[in-house]
Amino acid sequence: MKRAHPISIFFFLFTEFLSAQALEGFQPYDWILYSDITSVNSISEGNNYAYLGTETAGILRWDIYGRYFSAPITSAQGLASNHVSAVYFDHNTGILWAATPNILQYSYTQGDDWFGQSFDNLGLPAGSEIEQIGSSQDFIWCRTPIITVKCDRSSGIMLGHIPVRDEDEISWGSHRIQPYDTTQDFTDGLVIAGNWNFFGDGLIDHRGHYVDMTTVYAGQFQDFWVGTNDRVLFLAGNGRQRLEAKIFGLNNRDVQFIEKTNGLWVGGRQGQAPNHGVTYLDPERGVWSQYDFEYLINANPQSLYSALVVGDEIWFGGEGQILIYDQAEDWWRSLDEAQGVPPGAIRSLASKDENIWIGSERGLGAVSSETRGSIILPVSNPFVERKINAIQASNDRIWVATNQQLAYFDNQTSGFKNLPVSLPAAGGKQVINRAVRGYSALFDFKNKLFAASSSGILQLDEKQQRWTLAAPASVYHNQYVRKLAVSEDYFWLVTARALFRVDRLTLSIRVYDYGFMGYLNDVYISEDELWIGTSKGLLNFNWQGDL
Repeated sequence: MKRAHPISIFFFLFTEFLSAQALEGFQPYDWILYSDITSVNSISEGNNYAYLGTETAGILRWDIYGRYFSAPITSAQGLASNHVSAVYFDHNTGILWAATPNILQYSYTQGDDWFGQSFDNLGLPAGSEIEQIGSSQDFIWCRTPIITVKCDRSSGIMLGHIPVRDEDEISWGSHRIQPYDTTQDFTDGLVIAGNWNFFGDGLIDHRGHYVDMTTVYAGQFQDFWVGTNDRVLFLAGNGRQRLEAKIFGLNNRDVQFIEKTNGLWVGGRQGQAPNHGVTYLDPERGVWSQYDFEYLINANPQSLYSALVVGDEIWFGGEGQILIYDQAEDWWRSLDEAQGVPPGAIRSLASKDENIWIGSERGLGAVSSETRGSIILPVSNPFVERKINAIQASNDRIWVATNQQLAYFDNQTSGFKNLPVSLPAAGGKQVINRAVRGYSALFDFKNKLFAASSSGILQLDEKQQRWTLAAPASVYHNQYVRKLAVSEDYFWLVTARALFRVDRLTLSIRVYDYGFMGYLNDVYISEDELWIGTSKGLLNFNWQGDL
């Protein structure tokens, strides 16, 4: 029988490499995904960063010299998954290694241009998990619960399986703490700032809040890390024996709204995590604050769908309830149907004068921001038990959009009124009041009101007091627009699975529909930043770099 030549085998394995580079045409961190960490599985230290592999948020990067969290490495940079069971930086080669489900990945640039070897190439059955990665002078080592795989240090090609490692001088990244592990040797002599204390195999704070320690790590610069299963990371730097909590990541992954005031307020659907709530973040200043329902008085755990800044207060729309956070007093309270809040998921909020208008999936309501009491709507209210898609304050009016109707509240008559729609027809003539449906999103840009409809993006002509067509729906493939934002030159349209950028002058489009985005829920745009709320977390997009 003719035997395969070793060089042929090597070539076959080499061509089986998996490649997942950062998006073509973008810089590595033009797209940044922030998510809920859930837990930290593994830690390793490189030349400039400490790398923390997480359960759901990719690889966190801690700047060793600046002492702050930099942009994380996620599927937006080419990771096959945001679940990282093990991470390791090889000082011999400068290569960053990461174990994701069914793939051993590596990056020569420590964060983008990822390559990999499938578990099949490594001789591991599907569903296996690499628990720890390390290196010796000549090899990379991957430890699973059953066996250790010896790999080529620069390509990850499998060189053999061994039940017991045949080299003693191996440097390892950390691994998840197992039931038979002891952390006492690591934690002896360490104290924790902020009223935290070691308690059994975990930690506990002054509220009685307990978290498990998931991994521990001592770095070359005498940094000591303790990872937990609850977003809280503990770090003692430069040989000090005092651990300090470092908070990073979102309270929940499925981001339904983004509200801007200094930093960002984000929240969303209630997931499986026990500490679901609201997150305030300002990544530029390294500020991350979580408001957990478990510890908030007068704030019932629920999914949140919208938010509105009202003076020093943040109003959050939930499930038939409004949660109000007074920033100055650091106090929460809730309003419900007794105060005029309509039932159902509250997906839109707007303010005018002292009144807060509330749009839910089951109707329209209004509440006084001063008295917290209900505002009586007119008997002719056409929005009773109607799904409200959007509410917008613009030019001293409150506008309400549903699938069937787009109307404003007239203060003089205390009723709702419509304005005619002017649409182009064959021959260039204008057709007034042609049937338009599917009013799904509203946006006010410099006192100019825009509406997304089944016919396209409409713009309110204040002088003529009618709606005109700014962009036909055919431009963006007749997709249903969930959220709309407008900048000086572009319309930004959020559909279920894509972000459309439409040039307001030429109507040319750019479509962003990458797999790491998930389902899209909300968008915030300013001159220098764009944020997208998605089912996979909060996306930051450097949109100016793509012009």
